[in-house]
Amino acid sequence: MRAAHGDLIETGVIYVAVPNRHLLVSNGRVVLSDGPIEHRHRPAINALFRSVALAYRERAVGVLLSGVLDDGVAGLAAIRARGGIAIIQTPHDAQFPDLPLHALRAGVADHQAAACDVGWLLRQLAARAAHPTDGCAR
Repeated sequence: MRAAHGDLIETGVIYVAVPNRHLLVSNGRVVLSDGPIEHRHRPAINALFRSVALAYRERAVGVLLSGVLDDGVAGLAAIRARGGIAIIQTPHDAQFPDLPLHALRAGVADHQAAACDVGWLLRQLAARAAHPTDGCAR
């Protein structure tokens, strides 16, 4: 779905950034911003991930797939700093491995997965979050 400013964030909906606007989240809603260009990008992945980290803290999950340069690496660090989870595409699976390699070198990846396994990993993480354990054997 093409993101629109003010959209209520709904479960199961993928919001796609629009040209020349940062896609952010705040208070459960989509925010489109004409804030400063970051590393020659607007929209920038770092901006999105920082807003997700602030809004969702330990419930945040960031995923970086194939790409060049390093937009998104600092954003993954922000997600992890607030207790969230960072996933990268396994570099050897990526058509353009630079982006996941930058994340690995920065030490910001909690999980690696082939692109075809990212959905499965997200389901596993969601199921674990829905049924937290307290460390007791059951």
